[in-house]
Amino acid sequence: MTQNFWRKLVQMSLQTREEEITCMECMDLLDQYVDILDAGHNPADVLPEIEQHLSVCDCCHAELEALLVAVKAAVAAGG
Repeated sequence: MTQNFWRKLVQMSLQTREEEITCMECMDLLDQYVDILDAGHNPADVLPEIEQHLSVCDCCHAELEALLVAVKAAVAAGG
């Protein structure tokens, strides 16, 4: 295993909290997270558990990025 893998693993373990949410719980709230971003607010203030999960979960972070691209495309198309 590479040194980057171990570094990321240690970093993730240091960022864990006593109570974590699951990927499914995160996915269920991503639309609200994007709405908060779209309103110009900081989602970490309203949904800190989502912000924390996204900081350690590459899969959920990728889903967020895809959702943001889709929302921008819909807005650009007038929808």
